[in-house]
Parts: sequence; structure tokens; C-alpha cells
Amino acid sequence: MTGIEARLYCEANGKRLPTPEEWEHALGRIESGGQGDLRRAELGEWTMRVVHGTAAFEIKGAEGSERIPARLEPTEFSEHVGFRCAFSFEE
Repeated sequence: MTGIEARLYCEANGKRLPTPEEWEHALGRIESGGQGDLRRAELGEWTMRVVHGTAAFEIKGAEGSERIPARLEPTEFSEHVGFRCAFSFEE
């Protein structure tokens, strides 16, 4: 799935892509191959932040994985890049 498709999927379900910082906070210290919903394999995941009103996509994943593309545009697809949605609680 492309980064844009991932964003649209999350938004259609009342959620959003996590920011790179949220992804790192939730998944950055989990060992590859760990157990549970937050585990990650040798794959990348789309993250997104808004910079000056423009979506900026970034791929986060297991450091040093040869499967994660070095550069991938939000309109491009890789079978080694997925996504997960984040939920924001209303104040």
C-alpha cells in the first residue's frame, strides 16, 4: 500500500497515521520478532506529520533491515512497507 493509500484508509476509519515520534515511542525499543500487537518484523511502516500544512511521509522500521527501501515516495508501493493507524483521544 502506498503512503497516501495508508493515510486515506486510516482517515476513513476515524484514525490517522502515527507521527515518526509516536512510532518510535511505541515501537522503537521493541526487539524485532517480539510478541504481541506492537511487534515488528524486518519491515517498514508509513508514518506522517504535517509540516506547514503539507503531509510529510516517512518510513520507520527495523534499523539496518535490507528489506526496507532507502527511499520511497508516498505514491510508491513496496511489499516490505506496511502501516498501522493511530487514534487521538478528544480533549
